[in-house]
Amino acid sequence: VGDYLFRRPKEIEVGTVFGVPNYDLALLDLIPTEGLARNGSSNELAVAYSADGFVRNKAFGVLVTTFSRGELNALCGIGGENCEFVPVLHIGGYPAVAAQKSGQIPNHTMGDGKYE
Repeated sequence: VGDYLFRRPKEIEVGTVFGVPNYDLALLDLIPTEGLARNGSSNELAVAYSADGFVRNKAFGVLVTTFSRGELNALCGIGGENCEFVPVLHIGGYPAVAAQKSGQIPNHTMGDGKYE
């Protein structure tokens, strides 16, 4: 799935994917294999606005964030893009199944062991 998610933007000449490295590291590692540049940030909202600015000079934008708090943090940028019909693909990373089953409380969770 990850290969496909980054192959399609490459085919339409997107060129750059914006993201915040966290649970999505394995996914982000696929970006250069498709010949795309990865532009990272430490903040999901900054990534959403970076993709917004990028797409206004290109045909399409892509951003990758972490689940839960990461996705919520990007929501203002994504909401603005949707209001203005700015074409952006938002991909949400997720902890591996093993991490979910471990019973630990990882970063970006609500601390209740629920991942849905």
